Amino acid sequence: NNEDSLAKFKNADVIGHPGGATFSQFASASGYACPGAATPYMPYLLSTLDTVAWRHGVPESVYPEALIPGRREVGGLFSGDMWGSVYPRSGFIHQADDYKAAAVIAQR
Repeated sequence: NNEDSLAKFKNADVIGHPGGATFSQFASASGYACPGAATPYMPYLLSTLDTVAWRHGVPESVYPEALIPGRREVGGLFSGDMWGSVYPRSGFIHQADDYKAAAVIAQR
């Protein structure tokens, strides 16, 4: 199928979870967990605003992780279940399964 070989584009947003602060206070009160660094509702990444990096992959296309195959990939090469690579961190991915593509984009 020709459509399986086409690159898909996905946006990703990373926003602080509102329950994270409450859980962090609860977990750190026990003394076995460190307090979390996330702030509720704080946007940490909005790919729609970062067009140069997310749409073109300009700064990360020269990272060693992006140039050397197999350095940082989701799935297993030997098991035959390769989902995609984490680097370069951009919104384009070659993956036929939409759920696997979304999982790799979330890792990026």
